[in-house]
Amino acid sequence: MAMRSIVRKVPFWAILLSLVCLILLATQQITSAQQSQQSKHPLDNLSGTEIKTVVATLKTQGLVTDNSRFATLHLHEPPKAAVWNWQPGAPMPERQAFVVVKQGPQIFEGIVDIAARNVSSWQEIKGVQPGILAEEYELARELVGADPRWQAAMRKRGIKDLKQVVCEPMMYPPGYFGPSALENRRLLVVICGLETGDKNFWAHPIEGVKALVDLNQKAVVKVEDTWVVPIPRQPVGSTFSSLPRPRQGLRPAPKPLQIIQPPRGQLSSQRSDRSLAKLAVPLPYRPSCGASILDCDLQRSR
Repeated sequence: MAMRSIVRKVPFWAILLSLVCLILLATQQITSAQQSQQSKHPLDNLSGTEIKTVVATLKTQGLVTDNSRFATLHLHEPPKAAVWNWQPGAPMPERQAFVVVKQGPQIFEGIVDIAARNVSSWQEIKGVQPGILAEEYELARELVGADPRWQAAMRKRGIKDLKQVVCEPMMYPPGYFGPSALENRRLLVVICGLETGDKNFWAHPIEGVKALVDLNQKAVVKVEDTWVVPIPRQPVGSTFSSLPRPRQGLRPAPKPLQIIQPPRGQLSSQRSDRSLAKLAVPLPYRPSCGASILDCDLQRSR
């Protein structure tokens, strides 16, 4: 009877609060365990789970939509002191992500706290353009191929089957032409070549034609048609054996180069780390610049 009376005196709100605390504690432990499994070093690249968390956080706070495009999403490096003081097995420094988001013509930069699911920084950056996205290259090809001015330029060069033409947006900016209506626009230059069956359209350039595309407006700004030059038609493959004969003026083939590490060599690789003797080098890959040396450690192996 005494036990029943004690149970009855416990308020319902206290029981509910206890359950909520237990759930939050379990969630925190699961999150910490997942993070420890995903990241072995403070400078490790973001995992797939972390990237999904970043996108979900930005969507939850209404900063991005399904029409937003991420030009950059990678680790926001923690302070060097936090990296240097970290020991294997110790809790990770706060993991953050740096993002560059394109929303229509607007460009935003932000920093997201992954564990807290919070956006610590978000601002519009004016007068800049992020790197060209893969889908924008395809968009530029489609816009140029459908432009009547470009089609007329192809016909003027005797090209009747436009499916033989391969257009490639160039990866460099179109250049600066001074103050004009073209400023603050997302521009891309497109040039073309002819596919003749040798799978090397670069050997058959269509000279004298260049298109300028505005990716934000999804329109061809202009088509420059300056002169007609005969298109080289001789088959030229992409291998040495496919080069036309006689092969005059070609440099001799280089001598074989061999890089050999003896058994049990000092160079080892694990995840994004490289170690040589006592030198440990975290070597994560950044999409914008490739492999990056962010830290070197002569004291301990990571």
